[in-house]
Amino acid sequence: MENSPKFREVTKSYLLMLGKDKSESLATHYLNAADLALKVFPAIKLGRQEFLSICFGTKPDSPFEKTLSFPTRFLRGKKRLIDIDDNFCNCIQETFDIGFVNLFAFTTVKTRNNFEVVDPQKLQDYWIPRSLKAPVMMQELINKVIPDVPVNNLFDHWYEKKVAPNLFLNINIKRMKRLKVRSYFWATFLSGMAFGIHYDNFTSKNFLV
Repeated sequence: MENSPKFREVTKSYLLMLGKDKSESLATHYLNAADLALKVFPAIKLGRQEFLSICFGTKPDSPFEKTLSFPTRFLRGKKRLIDIDDNFCNCIQETFDIGFVNLFAFTTVKTRNNFEVVDPQKLQDYWIPRSLKAPVMMQELINKVIPDVPVNNLFDHWYEKKVAPNLFLNINIKRMKRLKVRSYFWATFLSGMAFGIHYDNFTSKNFLV
């Protein structure tokens, strides 16, 4: 599974789904955020890859596998998601990435460009345990961090137009679990935003791990 970042490509697709492709100013705003995400990628690479690997089911020995691994939670852990459907893995990866881009698009941090001061390994070690609580953290912070942004609606567009059409093509999930699957993707989206906040914290010299 190729999980290299395609922030700009994902963002373009996202804009089309939102129906905002005709708004040049908003599109520019989002694409600038995607370009910045790519610029800081050297600092976030390890943390992002570790998180996604656990989600895909390729880190069965991780202590966070029971919470983050899609195969463990929804496929009884019988298979690695990566062996089942690359397209579905892309949905998880892109949902996380578009959450990250959304944070950059709607917030400003003076030190955000200072990716060189971030130790990627320390950020990964700090982030992964906290990723379990990231969705709860973000739901508490959304109104404080981006009070004028309808985050739920932004996710709804993404899920209904990008994720849902691809969810059950090759993976048999009972209807009773589909709401839980949606909640999993909502948590993944919020986790992308939370990862952005943790990255921002690490760019400040006053932040102590």
